[in-house]
Amino acid sequence: MRYNVITLTKEGTLTIKQMLSTINEIEQTMIKDFSQEEVNQLNDFFNGIIYNLQPEGSLEELQKEEYGNMYAESIEVNHKNDNR
Repeated sequence: MRYNVITLTKEGTLTIKQMLSTINEIEQTMIKDFSQEEVNQLNDFFNGIIYNLQPEGSLEELQKEEYGNMYAESIEVNHKNDNR
């Protein structure tokens, strides 16, 4: 019974943190003048796009919902932090 364990190096972890920080900055710039209602509407559009791009039966509905909700929560949290 063999298995492989793949882990990130410290440099890899740092690179991911930097990438996520850059993505967060871009997201904040994109929605800086949007109300929470507009952010929610945008997330609904994104969820629709994700749904429309999936070939029939290739992705479970729950997975699409989880991704959409995860993204929505990320934008909502970041939007709230930006309004301090």
